[in-house]
Amino acid sequence: MYTLIVVLHVIVSVALILVILLQTGKGSDIGAVFGGGSSQTLFGSTGPTSFLSKLTAGAAIVSNPHAGIEQWFEPGSELLVVEDADAAVETYHSLLDDPGQAATMGAHARERVLDEHTYAHRAQQLLDLVGLGRPATTHA
Repeated sequence: MYTLIVVLHVIVSVALILVILLQTGKGSDIGAVFGGGSSQTLFGSTGPTSFLSKLTAGAAIVSNPHAGIEQWFEPGSELLVVEDADAAVETYHSLLDDPGQAATMGAHARERVLDEHTYAHRAQQLLDLVGLGRPATTHA
């Protein structure tokens, strides 16, 4: 039984890695959330700091639209979504003029990531999917 669980875990892990790494497109898929971006590289065009890493750091995020982003975060409260470069520049100026808004947004985003988007949460989801779920533990 233990061997079966280990083999299943390895298969699921490899499948998840392949799904994330092999996605292509213009940054509008789940791979972009983990750093893929529109450059079609694992680390995106801006280096190895991923979207989730920036949110975890408490940074105010200005993002282009991503399909499904509202499923994971609340635009307007935890991050700002802009349609084009002019809107991005205007939004950056607004955040620079109001550091309190930027800090509040960054704190809300960090709280969401730590409450819902950690490795422990993903591991729990995998366990639930294979019927081995048990209550997730969180570290304070």
